Amino acid sequence: NIGIFEKTVGDLVNTSYLLFGESTVYRWRVKDATGLQTLSSTTTLTTLLNSWAHVCGTFSKSNNGAAVIYINGKSDNSTNFRATSLSTGAGTSYIGVLGKTGGVNVYPYSGQIDDVRVYEYALTPQQVKMVYNEGSAARFGPSTGSP
Repeated sequence: NIGIFEKTVGDLVNTSYLLFGESTVYRWRVKDATGLQTLSSTTTLTTLLNSWAHVCGTFSKSNNGAAVIYINGKSDNSTNFRATSLSTGAGTSYIGVLGKTGGVNVYPYSGQIDDVRVYEYALTPQQVKMVYNEGSAARFGPSTGSP
């Protein structure tokens, strides 16, 4: 297991939202009053081994709980979570681990993390594509609409 990003409530693991690798896939998980909900990628971690990858999870409470996991700017898997809101409250956000237990990092990421962003809204597929292309030598905007 590898931690990419986690927002906690009360500094407890699995209490708000997190993006991580588990077993052979990436997972995007949110928690609400009804419990944890997880979306797994169809792309395996070994497919991306020893290469740079852009991984993004979105959740839209205003769109029936729509959740999407993106790999390298493209939708990899999607579902509708039953959640219409996230668990909220004060808590630490972690990059490269999934929180701490007894002062010890849980599932540290073994590699480099270049850029972590958290938005207060769900990015559209076009916005995810733009973020994915931002650091490249050539930039490609959305295929329709304005950038």
